[in-house]
Amino acid sequence: KYDSTICVGGICGESNVLDYVRCYNSGDIKINAIQSSRTDLIAGGIAGVASGGVALDGYKKGVFSSCWNVGTITSQSDRKILETNTEGVYYVDSYYGVIAAGGLVGSCGGMEIRQCFNNGEIDGRLYSGGLVGIFSGLGKEEHLPEENVWIRDSYNAGEIKGNYLAGGVLGISSGGFYLKNCYTTGKVTNGAVLGGQFAGYLTPKAIYENCFYVSKGRSNMSATIERSNEIKSVSEAEIQKKETYAEFDFINIWKYEEENTIVPVKLRF
Repeated sequence: KYDSTICVGGICGESNVLDYVRCYNSGDIKINAIQSSRTDLIAGGIAGVASGGVALDGYKKGVFSSCWNVGTITSQSDRKILETNTEGVYYVDSYYGVIAAGGLVGSCGGMEIRQCFNNGEIDGRLYSGGLVGIFSGLGKEEHLPEENVWIRDSYNAGEIKGNYLAGGVLGISSGGFYLKNCYTTGKVTNGAVLGGQFAGYLTPKAIYENCFYVSKGRSNMSATIERSNEIKSVSEAEIQKKETYAEFDFINIWKYEEENTIVPVKLRF
C-alpha cells in the first residue's frame, strides 16, 4: 500500500506509553514486502513500534523491563533503498520509507529500556540493532537526571545483519539520552555501506557510561562517530573476565557465570 506503515512485534505491533515487563519472544518474525512503494516496514521481537511520553516534563514515558528476545527478526523489501551522489557516496532516499528491525523493538521513542537482552539474529536491511533498530531520546543532552536513563543494564549476543546502519545495540539513534552499563558480543555483518560493532549511528547529544563491545572483524564501534573514550572495545579474552564489568551491580542486577564462554555476564531475572 502506498504511504503506509507495517509494524509487527511478538507481543504488540504498535503501542503508545505502554509498559512491557517480563515479556519475551522466541518465535521468528519476518516482514518481506514485494513491490512495496513508500511503506515503512518495522519489526521487533516484543513490539514493532513503541512510543513513550516526555519524562522531563512529568509525563509517563513507558518502559521495557526484564524483556528478552531469542527469535530471528527480519524486515526486508525488494525495493531500492540507497542512492549515490556524484561523488559515489551512498545515502538513503526518504521516498522509499523506513525498513528497520530490533531484538526488542523496531522503532522506539521516549521510553526507558532496562535489564533486557537479545540473543536472536536481527536483519533490518536499512536499520538493524540488537536491542533497537531506531531509537529516539527525548531528554536534553546536558545534565540528564539519573531517573531519565533511557537504556541501561542490557546486552546483545545475537548476530546483526543489515545493508545501511547496523549495530550490536542500536541501529540509529537521535536526541539526548543516557546509555549505561550495556555491552554487545554479537557479530555485525553489514553488506553495503555503514555499520558499527556497537551502533550504526550514535547521536552526539547522548551520554554513554560504562559501555563496551567485543570487536569481531570491525575496528569501529560506530559508523559515523568515534567516541572510544566513552564506549570501549574489549577482546574476546577480556569479555570473559569479571573485572571488565567492574561497575556493574552484581548484587541486584547481574550475575557472573565463569564457565559460560559466550555470555559470561547475564541478568539475574
